[in-house]
Amino acid sequence: MAIPPEESTAWIQWQDWQADKRAVDEWTQGDFAVDRVSWLIATVSNGGWIDVLANSCDGYLDAILSALNDIGANETLGFLKQCIDRFPKGRLYNDVYERGKQIQSLSPQDRDFIDSLDDEFYASNEDICAMAMKYWREIR
Repeated sequence: MAIPPEESTAWIQWQDWQADKRAVDEWTQGDFAVDRVSWLIATVSNGGWIDVLANSCDGYLDAILSALNDIGANETLGFLKQCIDRFPKGRLYNDVYERGKQIQSLSPQDRDFIDSLDDEFYASNEDICAMAMKYWREIR
């Protein structure tokens, strides 16, 4: 999943979503899905899946899982679930400091596995940006 070029339809639609943004208390489920997917793309691009895990506090990870499910992004959802499954009981602490300790305690093999998913994400043909925009248009 490469970040869409500026001329792509999904990118133009995302810009439309940005222009149409209302106050958060007026957002639809589609708005939340686009917001979560946009954050996910930016965060994986910035620091990989390990960054997603480190920076998704206070239930945000659950919101991302829900958004990926809502838009039908099964491959990307699978990547994220594989990352989460590397942790005891498949859960990360909401508290950023406790979660940081969890991440630091990952075995080198688990860390390498999570890092390997970065390349799989970029090699994927699943265009989560386009999927999120389609979902947004359908339910707004």
